[in-house]
This record gives sequence, C-alpha cells and structure tokens, in this order.
Amino acid sequence: MKRIFTVFLSVWAVIAFVSAPAAGQEYVELKAVESSASGQNAELRAAVATDSTITCNLNGDRVYKTVRMQDGDLYSEKRFRWENNRWIEDESVPSVILWTYTGKLRVQIEEGELRFTFPSIDGWMTVSWDSTVEYTAVKDNRGNLTSLKVGKNDLFNIQYDEFDRLVSIDEYFNGTKSIQVRYAYDLDGRKYAGDLCMSLFEYEEWDYEKQTWRAGRFRRKVRKHAPVDYPDGGVSSRILTHEEYVADASGKWVGDKKYDMAYDSNGKRSIMYHYVWYGNRWTQIQYTVYYPNSYTSSVTPGNNNPVGNTDKGGFDIRITLPADSIAAGSFVVRLPDGFSLDKDNSALTTGFNDFVLGITKQEDNSWLFTVKPKDTRSAALLSGEAGKTLAHVAYTVDGEVKRGTYDITVHSIQFETPGGESIVEPAITVPARLNRWGVASEVIDVSPSQAWSHNGLIHVHSGRPQQVAVYSLSGAKLYEGHVQAGTAALSGLRLPKGLYIIILADGESLKVPVD
Repeated sequence: MKRIFTVFLSVWAVIAFVSAPAAGQEYVELKAVESSASGQNAELRAAVATDSTITCNLNGDRVYKTVRMQDGDLYSEKRFRWENNRWIEDESVPSVILWTYTGKLRVQIEEGELRFTFPSIDGWMTVSWDSTVEYTAVKDNRGNLTSLKVGKNDLFNIQYDEFDRLVSIDEYFNGTKSIQVRYAYDLDGRKYAGDLCMSLFEYEEWDYEKQTWRAGRFRRKVRKHAPVDYPDGGVSSRILTHEEYVADASGKWVGDKKYDMAYDSNGKRSIMYHYVWYGNRWTQIQYTVYYPNSYTSSVTPGNNNPVGNTDKGGFDIRITLPADSIAAGSFVVRLPDGFSLDKDNSALTTGFNDFVLGITKQEDNSWLFTVKPKDTRSAALLSGEAGKTLAHVAYTVDGEVKRGTYDITVHSIQFETPGGESIVEPAITVPARLNRWGVASEVIDVSPSQAWSHNGLIHVHSGRPQQVAVYSLSGAKLYEGHVQAGTAALSGLRLPKGLYIIILADGESLKVPVD
C-alpha cells in the first residue's frame, strides 16, 4: 500500500483550484478566498486587484515589484526585479499573497489514488494511498467527517468546535497515535461564518525513538486577524500578522519567516513588513508598499550637511504630492547608535503653519513624527511644484562616536488626503557624515560592507569580524556563518541564478544578484 504526503499551495504560489465532485466522492470542496476589505468572499481570480506593489530593503533600495492588471473580467500579474537602475520582467520573483481558506476535509479517488485532504492556513495538505485500498468514512449528523479508516493500519479521528470548525486531526497507525494536527481560530465563528479566520495550523509527529512529539515535516503557521464591520452589515477580517516555523535538528519549532500587515483608513493594504528568524529573533529584511492604481509620489532628503565638532546635525524631508492637500501624515526616523534626536530643534517648516508636529520615542532609537492639522485648513502643494520641505529633523551625536558615515533611516512614511486616500512611501536613507577635527588618535574605518557574486559564490567585505546570513527572496535561510574583517568568499555556498539578501550582524542588509 503506497502512502504519500503532498503539500498543495504555499504562501509563495497562487493556484486556482476549481473542479466538480465526481460520483461517489465523499467530500466538500475547498474554495480559495481572500479576506477582502469589502466584506465579500471573492473567488480566487476575482480577488486579484488592479494595483501595484514595490518591495524594498531596509535601506529603501528597490528589490522587486508586481503589477496586477484587469482586462474586462480577466486578471493578470507581471513581476519585475530591480537591476541596473531599471525594472526587468522576471517570473521567478516571488509574489506574496496571503489567502484564507474555507471548506471542509475531503476524501476522493483521483488519478489512481485515494486522497485525504485537510486545510492549512494558506493551503491544504494531502495524504495518499493506492486507490485499491478499502476505506470507511464516518460523518456526524451535521455532515462533518469524524472518522476515516484506511486499510487495516490507518485511522484518523477528527474533532470540531461548536461552529463546525476543525479543532484536531489525530492519526493512529497500528493503534498508536503517530501524527497530530491542531487548529485554532481568533474570531467568533458565528459572526464570521464565511471566513475561517484560522489562527493556528500545527503538524507534529511522534518520535518513536525518543518517545516524544517533534515538529512535523509541514510548517507550523500562526496568524492574527482583526475584525472588520461594514455599514451594510457585511463582515470580514484583516490579516495583521502571519508567522511560519520549521523543524530544527532537535525536532523543535523555530522561526522561519513572518509578515506584518498595515492598512490605510479605507481598509486597504498599505505596507507589508517582511521578517526572517535571525539571532533568535524576528529581523526585518524588507517591506512591500501597496500603491492604488499606478500612482506613486516621492519623499527625498534635503539640506543634509556634515556634522562637525559641535556634534550637531540635521536634514530636511521634502515631499512631492499630487494637486490636492495633505490632511495628515506620519513617518519614523531611526537613528544610529550614539545619535540622539534634538526634539527642540526638530520642526515643521513655515509652509505647514496650519499643522502641529508630534514626536514620540519608540524602540531601537526610533522616533515617530506625526503631522496633524490644527483646523480644517491644510497646506496645499500644486501639481506644478517640484516639491517643498515638510520638516526639519535635528539630532546630536555622542562624543564617543568615531568619525565616519552613518545611515539614518526614515521609514513608515504615510500621508492621507482630505478624501481619505492613504499614500505610502518607500523608506529613504540619509547618510550622516561625521567629520570632527583634531582627533588624530582616532582609528577611522568608514568603508561600508559590500557583497557581490562571482562564479556562483557570494563574496563579502566587512570592516570587522561578524556573523553573516544569506536568504532567498522567499525568506528561506540558505547560509549562516562567521566572516573575518576584510574580504572573503562564503565557502560551501553555491547558488543558482537569482537575487539574494545578505544580512550582517551589525544590522546591515545587502541584495546580491547571482548570474
């Protein structure tokens, strides 16, 4: 009796699965739907919106983008990677679309196999046997499959909650429980009957040698939702975060990748933050910005002068927006270690006298700047203007910080128009050049870390010894090791053609194309 495990549909691939049940098949078909901001469950094809996304690394450098288009009732998607200062169409670039699945278990005979399929958070899993095997399926009075016996050895017991949502699947092989699958939900099943809002999928296997449960071959997936209510009575949910864990060598679950979602005031996705598990914590490697239609604007730094012996510095933030006003805005400034924000000298410019600036301290030496109107008036920027200065950011530098160039990051940049539309901008990097005089004994190392590829090998140049990790664009860790100061190739790592992300222990991230 042949037995095969199959994983259908991952978070990096989107497939339409539509079929009609054949005679004698005892299953209810799974449907793929998106947690739509409109409150309506849409078919997979119809859920694709006409918009574009741009993914950037933490330095604000573009990595890849997707463009979704509609032609009548037909939808298509093109994917591009950023190379040599231009977009190059590339179908190998991943597209992150987080789907929510509704439906029940299914048992069917197809292509010479008996298949038992059960849902995950973003797909479904299948166990297969030869179609000649005998099986018995038992359902409760509500039509839920509660027991499946296959041949003489395999028995599956299935449990549901009061809303007919899956709670557990336990497989017994020769009378001993060998696999357990667990589900959880974080929204009321009665109110959100059309949306599973699954918050946990966990697959564990029994280790006969160690007599303990260990992480299974399928990923552990955790998700959090937020409810959305609409005036017409419709309900739906928003995905706030999606985490995935894999099994390590000891059989424990360890983090792999994570996505956090942010939404604008209209309930549309605005930013998705990408993380990987590095150094026993979630480390952000890049983010994706969602643009309505094909519109993008720009935010740039200005008046960025070197810091001298006064240990004081600052720069301006300039904006270019369409021919309507700003209703509100916000951005986050992340300063390097040894830098401190000078709140007293940070201010909006004279062009924004109708607004008030709020500054709030956050973690990681970051500061949230909020721009809110004093009244119903706002500062208008006509479409013919090249741009104007929004704010001045001032900072001071600790006397122990060595001369060199340090990166200040401005991210989470978002503006709202009076009509309620949210405009989200990619992060920008502002180089802070620290040029003190009269410190002859100071050792200067201003060379930035670099990474490149040659003959399939990744080479890294670092100013000091540190850990380095290599990730694919999907977030999979391909390498982790230690490099000395200077230039070295990452031994034992040969990569196929594609774009890769290099993470250094000092927090710097680099993207490297391999030809």
